[in-house]
Amino acid sequence: LWETHQCRPHAYGHTWCPGYELPAGMLHGQAVGTDMGFGAYLSFVEGWVSEEEMHRVLKNISDCELSLYHPIMDDDEMVWKTHLGIVEKRGGNLCAPIPKPLGFSGYLNDMTKD
Repeated sequence: LWETHQCRPHAYGHTWCPGYELPAGMLHGQAVGTDMGFGAYLSFVEGWVSEEEMHRVLKNISDCELSLYHPIMDDDEMVWKTHLGIVEKRGGNLCAPIPKPLGFSGYLNDMTKD
């Protein structure tokens, strides 16, 4: 399946977790929660949301009793392999929907392994 329409805000939380959801034995919602939390962090790093807004997103995910972290996320090689796979699936673009600003979607297209 190759995705042709890249700007899909409803894909928030579905960028990196497909690579670790099954190996970690996570429920889908829990895996998506971790991905959404990571996206909120990346949005903060990009300067698209403030630290306070990032923490609001993280608190909201946590208040829904969804996970923000799983140890499998520390496997940098596995996460990077997933990253490369999603870029290929999305036609050469990462197109990771993340908050920009809070309440709206922006798309992260470039990310290095570092």
